[in-house]
Amino acid sequence: MVSRIAALETRLSVAVRAGPEIMLRADPDQLEQALVNLIRNAADAVMETGGGVEAAWELRADRVRIVVEDEAVLSHRLSWDCEYQLMVL
Repeated sequence: MVSRIAALETRLSVAVRAGPEIMLRADPDQLEQALVNLIRNAADAVMETGGGVEAAWELRADRVRIVVEDEAVLSHRLSWDCEYQLMVL
């Protein structure tokens, strides 16, 4: 799902760092909308200031951690990473 949602962003290429194949007990529509929003927000940030966007997921005990990071750079070359987490039981 992460790769499919990342591909929907047409303004820039979103790098996907693939994690293990997993099945979640979660509302797929809500999870998809959350990913769309996170990736769109990250892309908005880097479109204004430069940088890239990466999406990834990993297993952590009984949870899945989904991360969307942006590398937005301000005009005075300060950069930061934003990390968003969804903890799905």
